[in-house]
Amino acid sequence: IGDVVLSRQLFTCADLARPNEVTMWVYDHSGNKSSCKSIITVHDTIKPVITPVANVVVTVPPGKCTTKIDYPVLHVTDNCGVYLEKLEGLGADGNFPVGATTRETWKATNPGGSSAQVSFTVTVNTTNGAPVMTQVPDVTVPEDAAVFEVSLSGISYGPDCVPQQILSLDMTNSNPSLISIEKIYLAGEASGKLKITPLKNMNGEAVVTLTLKDNGGTANGGVDTSVFTFKVTVTPVNDV
Repeated sequence: IGDVVLSRQLFTCADLARPNEVTMWVYDHSGNKSSCKSIITVHDTIKPVITPVANVVVTVPPGKCTTKIDYPVLHVTDNCGVYLEKLEGLGADGNFPVGATTRETWKATNPGGSSAQVSFTVTVNTTNGAPVMTQVPDVTVPEDAAVFEVSLSGISYGPDCVPQQILSLDMTNSNPSLISIEKIYLAGEASGKLKITPLKNMNGEAVVTLTLKDNGGTANGGVDTSVFTFKVTVTPVNDV
């Protein structure tokens, strides 16, 4: 045999999974030749490689129930390129819910059908927002006035997205010699009232302090207690 010639010897990713015809010519030293044809099928047996992704943890302010994140960039290497497919999760444009952990899984498949997967989690934390209630306005009554009521309303655990409970509503009276106060409130309710009795022949001012507490805790700078005050003024009356 003098020489062997092939119509092609180099195959690339563009030749994957399809018939590639190759002609071979064989020459002897006398110049005679013969040829044959073969079908070459190229297979890609090398799997893609995906760089592992660290789990994502973010913290948002109270009242923000979902958030977008700086979504991790997926780094994939393969000799023939890949197609990326999201198998589970919300993806780069997703709004991730607060108080939850979302699992993200991606699959990279190359033209030869080989694949690899990567998974990571996205956890969205928040801090406890302060409980709230409607501010009670100051009250002015004359000396020896009858018993009166002050409404308490808008009592809530605040802006938090994860439901909480009101644990307590405490009340203090800075001047018990001027007024007596009966608190009427059931923990967890959105409203209540104070029944205030001015004491006989007394006048002056008293500051009423209301301290509201929920069960959200104070972790990571959370606030579980709010304080509200209002003033009761009893004006003197000439007892003639």
